[in-house]
Parts: sequence; C-alpha cells; structure tokens
Amino acid sequence: MSSILIGLALAQGGKAIGQIGEAFGIENLTVDTKSNGESEDFEVSGYVLPGLQVKYGLGDDELTIRYRVMKDLYLEAMSGINKTVDLIYQFNIK
Repeated sequence: MSSILIGLALAQGGKAIGQIGEAFGIENLTVDTKSNGESEDFEVSGYVLPGLQVKYGLGDDELTIRYRVMKDLYLEAMSGINKTVDLIYQFNIK
C-alpha cells in the first residue's frame, strides 16, 4: 500500500522534478520507487549528456551509468553490491 501512495506522490511531482533537473542541466530527471519485496527504495535517474544516463538507487547504494554507443546498443556499468559491465543490444519484436 505504501508503494502505491509513494508512486502517486511522485507522479504528481514529476513535472516539478523535471524542471529542477533542467535547471542543473539534467534532462528527463525522474524519481521512482522500486521494491525488492522487503523494502521500498528510491531511484533517481537522468541524462547528464546526450546518450549518457546516470541512475542512483537510494537504499541499495547502486550507481548505474548507461552510454548509448549506437542505435539500440548500450554499454552499462553498475556499481553496488555487485559490480558489472554489460554490453546491451535492445530490440523490439513486432
């Protein structure tokens, strides 16, 4: 239930959060919640440069940096409990 209430509050403030991010040069700044079944964590993400997204998970102290190499191809590095570097190809099946 708390997840729903937090989600609604964040949705209402989404436009204001985006405007704050733009003031600092961060595009598409978002604050979201994620649940791992035991606790609610917050995630802040935004684009600091075109094609470079930074995410930080509050609660699990997880930093993710995703760089768009080319259309549908990303290089992603994650630091937290587990440290990973991934090459991701994204595609849609119609």
